[in-house]
Amino acid sequence: MTIDERLIELGIDLGEPIPPLGSYAGAVEHGGLVYTSGIVGLRSPDWATLYPGRFGADLSPDDAYQASRTAMISTLANVRGLLGSLNGVERALKVTGYIQTEAQVMGIPTLMNGATDLLSELFGADLVPTRTAVGAYALPGGASVELECVFALRAV
Repeated sequence: MTIDERLIELGIDLGEPIPPLGSYAGAVEHGGLVYTSGIVGLRSPDWATLYPGRFGADLSPDDAYQASRTAMISTLANVRGLLGSLNGVERALKVTGYIQTEAQVMGIPTLMNGATDLLSELFGADLVPTRTAVGAYALPGGASVELECVFALRAV
């Protein structure tokens, strides 16, 4: 089953790629890798931030799971926008997650499980990426999660 078919099976609509809000590309392919800019969970057509707020104040751990999953959906939309399809993606190599938190929030890495669980569902549990999770004071648009990723492309 292809990645695009798997998305349909899971009922996931990636939506449109997020247009850059400055002088940068949302995703770039080079040397068999795709690098993404920091991407938050947004949905077209109004590009409203999904799950805005700060963990430990406004959002629960369940919200964190959904926020990181939604940010990964937005990330995959940008990768698909660059490549035309996700079928050429072999796997995710690295996910860096920034999470808007209160100062004393513990367990920040577990807040990123929504993003990497989605990748496991798409690419297989044996291909989970490496991951870094960092607490941040503020993120673009008041988003609760921002992701930056590296994906490997299939050899042609």
